[in-house]
Amino acid sequence: MTIGSRLPIRGSEGVALVTLLLAPFAFGAVNSTTWAPLAWLWIGLGGWSLAQHRRSPRDGSQPLSRITPALLAIHVLLAIQLIPLPSALLRVVSPGSYAARYIPPVAVESWAPLTASPTGTGQAWLYFAGLHGLVITLFGTSASALRSRPAPLFNGMAAVGALLAVEGLVQAASAHPYWLYGVFPVPGIGDHERGLFGPYYNRDHYSNLIAIAASVAAGLLAKRIPRATPASALSMVNSPDFPGSLALVASLVLMLAASAASGSRGGLAAIGAGVLVGLSSPFLSRPRLALGSGILLIIVLFGTGVPSAIARMSDVDFETSRLMVWRDTLRLLEFFPVFGCGVGAFAPAYWPYQRVVRFEYWPHAHNEYLQWVLEAGLIGILMALYGLRAAWRAAPQVIRNEDIRPALAGLTAAMVHALVECSLRIPANAAWAGVLLGCVIAAAAAERERVARKA
Repeated sequence: MTIGSRLPIRGSEGVALVTLLLAPFAFGAVNSTTWAPLAWLWIGLGGWSLAQHRRSPRDGSQPLSRITPALLAIHVLLAIQLIPLPSALLRVVSPGSYAARYIPPVAVESWAPLTASPTGTGQAWLYFAGLHGLVITLFGTSASALRSRPAPLFNGMAAVGALLAVEGLVQAASAHPYWLYGVFPVPGIGDHERGLFGPYYNRDHYSNLIAIAASVAAGLLAKRIPRATPASALSMVNSPDFPGSLALVASLVLMLAASAASGSRGGLAAIGAGVLVGLSSPFLSRPRLALGSGILLIIVLFGTGVPSAIARMSDVDFETSRLMVWRDTLRLLEFFPVFGCGVGAFAPAYWPYQRVVRFEYWPHAHNEYLQWVLEAGLIGILMALYGLRAAWRAAPQVIRNEDIRPALAGLTAAMVHALVECSLRIPANAAWAGVLLGCVIAAAAAERERVARKA
């Protein structure tokens, strides 16, 4: 697989890629009129890709074949959470679900599902199925896809990130910085108006996508940086890679500035971790380059938005805004122990048990790992442990493979931000992170198959 490959992608793959890259411009695709059609489209594209592969297989491998059982396990969990159960069984398996349906008592006890919100879990299942179809379309049908798809995917993410960065910076300096695109006012937003940034309703969600895009751009840039110091600056300028490298540096600086200007504390941590992973190889081989880049980073950040982020950090009590609520949400495990409260059902499950920060309604836990445990229960914990075991075994191959370093860097940024935010609940952001995860998994599976064939 070669990152610089310019092999064209057409048909279903092209549609999948274009819709994936354009989704952030639709306000993060948070409106159901946007994300639901996208999910159905991606499901259809995934089914079409599988059908085409079975009719005329390009090679004998399917890179996602080893991860398919884990994906099916998530589908099964979502199905189980939606299956109606008799009230007597529901009371034993999920006391919280029983309380949500039958307290106060009803005249006739009908069957009810495990999830506290069938609508929320149904929507989560639809979107997960859409992401599954999207990953299959781009990477899941043959190993040959891994030789042609990453280049346009990574380049597209870097380009979209740069465009969003420019839009965010221009909007912040416009006459209406708290209107979407500086053009569309948001009715009834009230006290949350200052949270708007760029085409996103929340600065943290905006900075999350910027962090992913910047990290991918850093991974692309790392491939173009020579490991040895050039003989002269002129030789570097005359290099055929110089225009592309300059464009990546410019886009990376723009995204760093936009992330800082947004004032998102979690976004700054995410972009820092992701860019560091993306540029790890040239930084390790050229310490002076790492030092110079660090100085440039400090100048860019403090010249744009770090002071505002520090001001926000000093104004917000992290214990009240996060830690106190996280401790309080753990009580849900007592009432939804085995199968959780239902994926996508955190909000209606938590509010009856909420004891802290009662003046705020919490639609999400603002910690994706904690929310997964609460929504999927003991089964979710076991699934997470299985995923960690698989990641640990694949880590050496993934880390050594520099061709997928942009995907690994972008995924790192998303995972770091997931510790303090709910950005993966934003459809466009979740799609980007899901596709990068699919790319990493497919590449690791293909490498294992290659090693097995040699053995």
